[in-house]
Amino acid sequence: MSKTRDNHKQRRKAGDLSNRSSRSRHKLDVQVASRRASSLRWRIKLLKCCKLGAVVAFIFTLVVGVYRGIDYFLFENPSFMVNEISYSTDGNLGKRRVLDCLGLRPGENILRLDLDEMRGKILADLPRVREVHIIRDIPDRISFDIKERFAVAWLGNPLRLQSPQRCLGGLLVGSDGVVIRCEMFEQGYEALPVIFPEEKITLLPGSMVESVALTKGLEIVLCCEKIFKNSPVKLKSLRVSSPYSLVGYLNTGTEVIFGLEAIDRQISNLKVLLDEGTRRGEALATVNLLPKKNIPVRFTELEISGGAGPDVVPATPENKVSGREAVPRRVHRRVPRRAVTRGRVNSEG
Repeated sequence: MSKTRDNHKQRRKAGDLSNRSSRSRHKLDVQVASRRASSLRWRIKLLKCCKLGAVVAFIFTLVVGVYRGIDYFLFENPSFMVNEISYSTDGNLGKRRVLDCLGLRPGENILRLDLDEMRGKILADLPRVREVHIIRDIPDRISFDIKERFAVAWLGNPLRLQSPQRCLGGLLVGSDGVVIRCEMFEQGYEALPVIFPEEKITLLPGSMVESVALTKGLEIVLCCEKIFKNSPVKLKSLRVSSPYSLVGYLNTGTEVIFGLEAIDRQISNLKVLLDEGTRRGEALATVNLLPKKNIPVRFTELEISGGAGPDVVPATPENKVSGREAVPRRVHRRVPRRAVTRGRVNSEG
């Protein structure tokens, strides 16, 4: 009997709990539709919007104030105006040329200068500049340290061989193969050799020499400059004659055919042949350095010239240049390689 009552009480309690949970789940969101209640809700929303607007306005005013303060105390402060421009270079590039390229003048704010942009503009607009370092010394000093690219040869125009190739506005090339515009005729430019490229090639200042033949020609110029450094013999011009060879002319009138491989060996053999001709009292007329074992050469009687040589840069075989008389030459068919390496020339018939 007691068990039955206990079970009945438990079922009753369980029923009451389930009824309470169901009533809590089914609460209704009832809003009063009166005008007074609606007006109160709109006032609350408007108050929230006003508070949010005030916070945004305060933040905006704070940002503008900070910006204007920084602009006034830093970017408009006369203490940070450029007053001194220091300039150093290892060549002859003028300070005014660099400043005109940048449009920089004393009085500009030093903090507004973008140094990376200035470096890029100098390197892009002045191919003569190889490297530039710009240092900003607060408060009013800026320093330029320029490393220049020095020209080693002229780039001639193969379509106008009789025109002056060494002139203002002409194209020069540096040792790293970058093309440079000749903006001022400096000392030593008149002695630089002229390289005549292929006819169908476009070269612009600031661009790299990409032609294989021109690259090899530049290597020949540098190697000749190194080997004949203390010698009066100089390379006067160089012409791309075929995809595998170049024809060069020395200031002695010698016509030299160069290959594209083993440049150092070819120039060393040329020096030995020139020394051998001097020992014999003869002038080296032509030499073909393409063969590896036997080098064909031709000698002629040594002539003493009173002038400094013709002004026209030779770009065609010597016996075909207009106004130049062909000189009879004694022909030596081959030069054994072993004789070249020993510094002597053994001729055959």
